[in-house]
Amino acid sequence: MKNKSTIWFVAILLVVALCMFVSTVGININDDIHIGPFSEDVELGLDLQGGVYVVLEAKTDLTGSELAQKMEETKIIIENRVNGLGVADPYITIESNNRLRVELAGLEDPQEAIDLIGKTALLEFKDAKGNVILTGKNVDKAVSVLYKNKPAVSLKFDSDGAKIFKDKTSELAAMRAADRNADTRILIVLDGKVQSDPFVDETISDGNCIISGSYTQDQAINLANVIQAGALPVELEELEISAVGPSLGLESFDTSVYAGIIGILLIFGYMIVMYRVPGLLADIALTIFIFLDILIMIALHVKITLPGIAGIVLTIGMAVDANVIIFERIKEEIRLGKSTRVAVKSGFHRALSSIIDGNVTTIITGVVLYYFGTGLIKGFAITLLIGIVISMFTAIVITRFLLNLAVDMGIAKSEKAFGIRTKEMKFDIINNRKIFMGISTLIIVGGIIMASVSGYNYGIDFTGGTLMQADLGKEVSTDALREITDTLDKDMSIVHTGDENHQIMLRTSKSLDNTERADFFKLFKDKYALTANSFDKQEKFEPAIGGETKSKALVSVIIATICMLAYITIRFQFKFGIAAIVALVHDVLISLAVYAFFKIPINSSFIAAILTIVGYSINDTIVVFDRIRENIGIMNKEKYSDIVNTSINQTIKRSINTSITTLLAITCLYILGVSAIRDFAFPLIIGVLAGTYSSIFIASPIWYLLERKNGEMNFSRRNKK
Repeated sequence: MKNKSTIWFVAILLVVALCMFVSTVGININDDIHIGPFSEDVELGLDLQGGVYVVLEAKTDLTGSELAQKMEETKIIIENRVNGLGVADPYITIESNNRLRVELAGLEDPQEAIDLIGKTALLEFKDAKGNVILTGKNVDKAVSVLYKNKPAVSLKFDSDGAKIFKDKTSELAAMRAADRNADTRILIVLDGKVQSDPFVDETISDGNCIISGSYTQDQAINLANVIQAGALPVELEELEISAVGPSLGLESFDTSVYAGIIGILLIFGYMIVMYRVPGLLADIALTIFIFLDILIMIALHVKITLPGIAGIVLTIGMAVDANVIIFERIKEEIRLGKSTRVAVKSGFHRALSSIIDGNVTTIITGVVLYYFGTGLIKGFAITLLIGIVISMFTAIVITRFLLNLAVDMGIAKSEKAFGIRTKEMKFDIINNRKIFMGISTLIIVGGIIMASVSGYNYGIDFTGGTLMQADLGKEVSTDALREITDTLDKDMSIVHTGDENHQIMLRTSKSLDNTERADFFKLFKDKYALTANSFDKQEKFEPAIGGETKSKALVSVIIATICMLAYITIRFQFKFGIAAIVALVHDVLISLAVYAFFKIPINSSFIAAILTIVGYSINDTIVVFDRIRENIGIMNKEKYSDIVNTSINQTIKRSINTSITTLLAITCLYILGVSAIRDFAFPLIIGVLAGTYSSIFIASPIWYLLERKNGEMNFSRRNKK
């Protein structure tokens, strides 16, 4: 048995090592068979490979089927325009009946796409008196050409357009012949702006026309694409935009991956220190978890985003939780005098309900996040959901298999191998509950007062506004920058970032449209000799988007809370659900208090993090509740306070260890990650701390008070305290 188990164990280690090698380095079997590293197959989102997403709203009074038809036409036209950019996998979808979301990843010049997407493309041919002769509907073909050695656009009209153009140019040519001073120009107007205005000296009978001007080759190609695709059937207003340059995206990816690796290594080390042999086995299972997690995301073509990386690292921290629950259960069984083999079997069995119940509530949160979230938030939700499911499999199946092999091999038989200490600490939580509840009340009330007096610091995705980031190539003083920014907004925020403060981040409460942003950028280009790639990030939100974000956040929290309350009521009892919800409200209010005290911007990332905290906190609380439920049957002669205190003390090491491993992962992202990922990491850090505190000091005492008041437990009332 021992030899067979050793062979199995060594084989698993070799397979894990091979998988790690292939996934990081790749392998060439021959010229025809090549298995590349995961880095070649992972699909990156637009925030990591550069790109742009835009939300456009139709400005029309149309409703019902008429609106639906116009939106479909608009979508097709924008798809045709985008195809001219050569984007590999454009994502264009209709939202809320009258909006279009356009996501384009992998662009070298995001501004080019922004210029192209929202053009009305109303092409008109007018005479000198302003009378419309033809429109873009009469254009059959548009291509970029060289005209007088300069980039231009050649148009060919359809049969009706060609006839009208022939008649009009014949009329104008006759006027020109009779009077050389006659104004016989034809104004070629695109979106209200004159592109060219040539004089007509002769009849044009072949249905062709040239639009010339001071175009670059790329501008001529884009203009031809826009005209060829046709004018938009409805006017579109830019509600929301986010554009990231490719260099900034790749830098964010490298930094985040580096931070994630350090966090994972710290988790591995912590598990070995705390749990010795089982900790090492858990690290092997976690390695398999990471491999499977990335492999499945590649198979499902899940695009990895910055929030997605946060989701992956978070699920790694949470994946430890199932292992910790199992190991703590096994240690309890060993303390009761059971053999290691029996303790392992019994520990897994007793831990199963806590693992399932805790992860189901987190899955509920992930589903709500995915359903109500958009763009990057959906990416975070997907990685969270995939990670939770895989972590359950690796903990329940892989860790169990490895631990049984270790027992058979004789390397996990002693108490020392499990890191068991002879003396365990005991805490009287219930009789000191007023102290802990008082601390929470003080922080929450202080936060409410602070928020009432000075309000919250909402980000531009809540209030509306514009953010722009540029790399100036050198450090420029704030006073020098003010010479430019004051021309647009004297209250514009200027923050120096990046290496040696070469980058600047500009925030204004004004929602600048594309033209306004382009004109503003030009001031920096001209003064500091910058290129288009120097402006590596821009975001814009209309105020209406902020109101919708708040509403969606509130609805998401309410729905997630109701779903979890229903699940806890079914699995436990209603009062457990009430106590859990009180703990959730506690965690949210603590997080809001911290944001109020330190004036940290509240944005959409904060909302996603709050929902994740809700799931994480419930997971933590349910482990304690599961033990209380179990002890009710075992300690049916004991006091309420003794049952709850015993249950908390039995699970407190699990709560602390899980929180530490999760915090190790998230804190690395916060310290080493870029600003976008810090927006996710910081509220998660606050939430994990608040959730751990509430599951130990708030949730169980609340349940104790509810149960004690109603006297519904099935044991002697004389022992109530």
